[in-house]
Amino acid sequence: MEAAARRFFSTSASRLTLTQAATLAGAVRMPYSTDPSLGQEHRERLKMRRDLVLDRMAGLKQITQQEAASGKAAPLGIRLRPEPGGCAQSEYPFYCMYVQRELLSNPVFGNTERERQRRMARGGLTIRTSLDPIAQRAAERAIREHVSPEDTEVAAEAMVEPRTGRIRAMAASKRFGRNPGNRKNGPKTTFNLPADVAHGGGQGFQAGSTFKVFTLATALQQGWRFGDGFQTPGSLVPGQGYRDCSGKPVNDPNTRVLNASGEGEGGPHSIETGTWKSVNIFYMMLERKVGLCNVVRMARTLGATRADGEPLKEVPTFTLGVNEMDPVTVAASFAAFAARGQYCRPLAIVEIVGRDGRRTHVPPSCEQVIERPIADAVNHVLEGVFDKGTMKGQSIGRPAAGKTGTNNGYTSAWFAGYTPHLAAAVSVGDIRGSYRFPLQGVQIGDRYYGSVQGASLPGPIWVESMGAALRRTEPRGFAGPDMSRFGGGHTPGLEEALAEEERKKRGNNPFGRRARRLFEWLLGQSPGPSVEWPPPRERERPDRLLRRLPPDRPLLERPRRGPADGAPEGRRYGRRP
Repeated sequence: MEAAARRFFSTSASRLTLTQAATLAGAVRMPYSTDPSLGQEHRERLKMRRDLVLDRMAGLKQITQQEAASGKAAPLGIRLRPEPGGCAQSEYPFYCMYVQRELLSNPVFGNTERERQRRMARGGLTIRTSLDPIAQRAAERAIREHVSPEDTEVAAEAMVEPRTGRIRAMAASKRFGRNPGNRKNGPKTTFNLPADVAHGGGQGFQAGSTFKVFTLATALQQGWRFGDGFQTPGSLVPGQGYRDCSGKPVNDPNTRVLNASGEGEGGPHSIETGTWKSVNIFYMMLERKVGLCNVVRMARTLGATRADGEPLKEVPTFTLGVNEMDPVTVAASFAAFAARGQYCRPLAIVEIVGRDGRRTHVPPSCEQVIERPIADAVNHVLEGVFDKGTMKGQSIGRPAAGKTGTNNGYTSAWFAGYTPHLAAAVSVGDIRGSYRFPLQGVQIGDRYYGSVQGASLPGPIWVESMGAALRRTEPRGFAGPDMSRFGGGHTPGLEEALAEEERKKRGNNPFGRRARRLFEWLLGQSPGPSVEWPPPRERERPDRLLRRLPPDRPLLERPRRGPADGAPEGRRYGRRP
């Protein structure tokens, strides 16, 4: 009756007038033949049914004859809404759909699906959710700033609270509902883009290098230390050493995996530099050393499940994120690290009040799945992604940790990250099919992208939404790592390689050093300029200074985004530079 009141009269059941209530009562037995949206003939039949109800009420002396006559003389007063009630009328439709599917699928709310369906439809329930309007608006605003509802590329974000699993926000770039003429592509969708299939979502997108965190956690659990690492080649064929959890070899001698852009020649990497730079070959080799099955088990322990409900694919490129995921699931997994190893099942419903006023509280479902020191160590490494890795130059102004993900052929892009108070995951892909429509040479929102990477679109959405969602929350840092357990590692040749890399960045020409010292003095970062300006060798040829910069190029430019993640070549595994 509530849905009908909204559909027929754009009001709530509690505000129906006598004639409106009689109209709905008359329509119950003949819902199709009295459907006012189908034309004048149906409306006339609806009016006849209404008048019949009013006469019967007068006959039973529930109303007076005068009230019945007045009601029958009144017009129907239909004010149809474009959608038949339900989640389409909710201010938070994607969240509403998640709650609805949870009520129908979770045995907590009834022993059978039929019982749950009946209780939801007729139980007169008042349902309190864990949605936070501040976080929800922050996610919606950040997505809207970067992605248009008209784009076929879609962005979705979910925010989950560590230590409770409460889903604080679910947002998508498209509006919820059907497009005019039931068109497939348009500004609306009936897919719950932030969620999995069980909660009304689609098939999800490959999670990319966000899955490297499971390999990192496995290595730390097995005794690896900060600084531990090894030499990596420029490419890798996973032809041996990989077994799934049934013990079956799953090697793939026909796939060649490449490093991220800028890492094609290989070199020494530790678990920190391999994570910060998202080095594919390092992680493929690390996965082989710690055991593919152990990494898969770690992912399962931390709540990783495919969006389509199928078992995780246990293949060599598991660590590169070949499994399709949804933002709610990924955010909940990352929230476990923020909670120092405590995984909580995503929770949308916190309390149900029945028609009789009886309250049923739904508590968090949490379990300590990895040791606290291991989670602390993972947090320590992932913090470096913001100041030393693929997200360098992007910050929310408080301690945070996270991981980018960019898939092979740029089929999709992710960023998942967290603070001690909140975790969030952002996915971007083409709703028409991520493999057929990769994120290359695309116009998304008002910006053109040669290729979409985890740090170029999902990353900024995450930064803007998390900054706004946490604006009233006091910043707090992560617990420091146990250096007696995780410190003291060593990677042969790494220090020399980093020193050489730094030398190449700085360069050796005197002009560059003098200019840098002058800028440091101007910014107050050095005691004073001890350089002559212009340098002596430049005084005689001032035109040489002018030719160093194109005439339209600014003296100071914004830093470029961090490097993209890499990928295998020739297969839809992981990512490709």
